[in-house]
Amino acid sequence: MNTAFLIDHVMRSVKPLRVDRILQAPGVLHVVSTEADTGAVRICNDFSDADRFFRVLKASITIPLLSGAAIAIDDVALVDGGLVQQIAFESAIQAGASHLMVLMTRKEGGLERRSGKIRGWTEGLLLRYSYNDAVSRAYRSRNAGINEIVRKIENPPDEVQVSRVVRSAAAAADVGTLTTDAALLRKAEQEAREAVFSYLDRTCLDG
Repeated sequence: MNTAFLIDHVMRSVKPLRVDRILQAPGVLHVVSTEADTGAVRICNDFSDADRFFRVLKASITIPLLSGAAIAIDDVALVDGGLVQQIAFESAIQAGASHLMVLMTRKEGGLERRSGKIRGWTEGLLLRYSYNDAVSRAYRSRNAGINEIVRKIENPPDEVQVSRVVRSAAAAADVGTLTTDAALLRKAEQEAREAVFSYLDRTCLDG
């Protein structure tokens, strides 16, 4: 949950991200965040320099209560985009995409999210106290929103072609939102790579 370590240290120093390539292609990358004051989705695709890009990226993964205070971009406080769009399906379509490849972290057969009523109520109460009702509502409705998007991915609109990449139901690594077991995370990463390569192999054969 240390976003400063990930963004400011790892992405800038340990494994520098080629931000210059992103800045040279304006409008290509769309980063989803949530407005902390309204609970509305906010899409950022204008990066004037590297500092702005990294601030937008940090805002998009700042989980309320766990990752520190909201990040201000253009005087708007932003937090984790996963509150409103864990899968940025709708944003991609609104941006004009006709072909989508969706990378899904969960395993086949486990894509649907179940709502823990007591936990959700408690966490929603904390968010309402720390932020406001809008953020609390966005958090409490996120699982239902994810499930709706999963259904749309499986049955997309006629004008959109969707390919999804998902780990096999037989995959061994069961990871959660707060998993910290390094060996387990490496196993899940390996399974994810295999799923991507398998998808690409099938695509090449079909082509």
